Amino acid sequence: METNKVVLKRWDNIQDKVAIIQEARNKYGCFKVAQKFEKPIIYQGREIEWSKHIDVLDLWSTEEWWRVERANNRQIFQSEIVLDVDPEEGETIIQISERTKKIVDSLHANGFDFTAYFSGSRGHHIHLIIPQLVLHNSATRRRIRERFLKKYNCDLQKASDNTMIAMEHCPHWKTGNKKVVVKYEFAK
Repeated sequence: METNKVVLKRWDNIQDKVAIIQEARNKYGCFKVAQKFEKPIIYQGREIEWSKHIDVLDLWSTEEWWRVERANNRQIFQSEIVLDVDPEEGETIIQISERTKKIVDSLHANGFDFTAYFSGSRGHHIHLIIPQLVLHNSATRRRIRERFLKKYNCDLQKASDNTMIAMEHCPHWKTGNKKVVVKYEFAK
């Protein structure tokens, strides 16, 4: 049985990272990568927080693979829903973890295939791949994502196709910690 899990494999070097990103492009369609800087840099008198967002497919023609090496963020796949479980006011890390566990229990009970991640920043990310999402236009995908995000009280900014998220297995731009898979146990 083929899995829809969004686990980008770990890489040990730039060649592996490029190959894994190319594989994700082939499997999930167009998406962009970029580098979010830890602190804004000054460029031509302006504060810049992000590097150029570049479609992975464009890297073939420009051969700017160095951008992949520095990339620590990627665009949400068109077939993806990302539930960003951020802390509510006064919520502790233990309470966020408990709330995340309730969400993954609900997703599991309803037959969704997902992968949960933690980056050491504020909350948890739960990634679902729903291949049928690509059959819809951007506005419809946004409405579908919003339903999930509202149901689970997650960050509504993740409803857009254009949203950038921390890339798997890369140091998070705020914490420096790698975004890693969180395993959950479910009753049989």
